[in-house]
Amino acid sequence: MKRIVKPYSAGIGENIRVMWSWNEGNHMKQRILFFILIISFTQFSFAQERRPPTDIELKAAYCAIVIKDRIELYNRLIDNPLLPTSAKNVLVKSRNSSMDQLDRIGSYILPRIPYIDLESILLAQNRAKIDTEVDNKPFTDCLDSCGNKNGFNKICTDKCTQGNENALRIQSCQNLSWLPF
Repeated sequence: MKRIVKPYSAGIGENIRVMWSWNEGNHMKQRILFFILIISFTQFSFAQERRPPTDIELKAAYCAIVIKDRIELYNRLIDNPLLPTSAKNVLVKSRNSSMDQLDRIGSYILPRIPYIDLESILLAQNRAKIDTEVDNKPFTDCLDSCGNKNGFNKICTDKCTQGNENALRIQSCQNLSWLPF
């Protein structure tokens, strides 16, 4: 049974619509909804002076959206019946790793949300949405061409990002060594 949560204001005029399925047991949707709710509810804190976000906090907000989009891409690719089992196994492993990364980003950014200016965070997330929308079509087409019966060719997938500024920005979210913990 699907339940649709009505759009609400994200604080700077952007409407967010979240579709939710209670029966799927997908923890990813719960994480995303929790992250969005924390951001929207903490905007209305009581007379608290908020500080500008640090570069790391902005990158965490950006990368949370990028990684969420990457997980959705992995799910779409995994559902492809023509994809060989070995490639699906690699994608499942990558998806699980991305989910761990999203948890790590959440554990860093969520405790800081009540103290930082959320407009900057929302702008960083909007930038990530724009980057992933612009980047998705050519990048997924390129990735599809790199698949073979043994999985994905790393040299080919690396070529998919060369010279693409959006893809390079998105790719910077793969290694979370910039997070302090």
